[in-house]
Amino acid sequence: MRKKRGWGDKKILDVTIKELCLYLGLALCCEIFGVIVANYYIDRYSGEHFFTVGILESVSFESRKSEYKIELRMGGKQYEISRPYNIPSYNYGIEGDSALDAMRELQAQLEGNIGREIRIEYIEHRNQILGLTIGDTEYINADAALKDFTAAERSVRNIFLAAFVITFVPFVMILFRLLHEKNFDESR
Repeated sequence: MRKKRGWGDKKILDVTIKELCLYLGLALCCEIFGVIVANYYIDRYSGEHFFTVGILESVSFESRKSEYKIELRMGGKQYEISRPYNIPSYNYGIEGDSALDAMRELQAQLEGNIGREIRIEYIEHRNQILGLTIGDTEYINADAALKDFTAAERSVRNIFLAAFVITFVPFVMILFRLLHEKNFDESR
């Protein structure tokens, strides 16, 4: 008769612990990658800003998975205004009650200004617009937008850092146990 193996069997338990250590190690790598990407975006927003003036040629609206986006065409080049809709505490320099209403209202105002001269402040990443002025009217405040974009990226980075710390402790404990058992088995 064959003996059934259960969770108490040392061989199965060792394989499960090794797999858990591997999965925790992979999770740590993903979390480090998340921190690196968030820091990259923080640096992009904090880095060099560009300014341009031109005639507004067209305006289009798009709804993506995690954000609303208005694309502006000026001088044959495309620029983008985005506002994530899953972070309610930030308005990204665009005033309004809800993200969708604020973006639709901004779109309507910009469509009424097609053919007029506009001034924008942007970063090279996706030609993301931080500040937008038409005539004497400021439609997007660059300082407010920059503050919200960097604050949101810092929040993402902090979440990945917290997840890293939470994952690191059990990873080290399991790794220590595996190394301790290996040394104990070799000393026999």
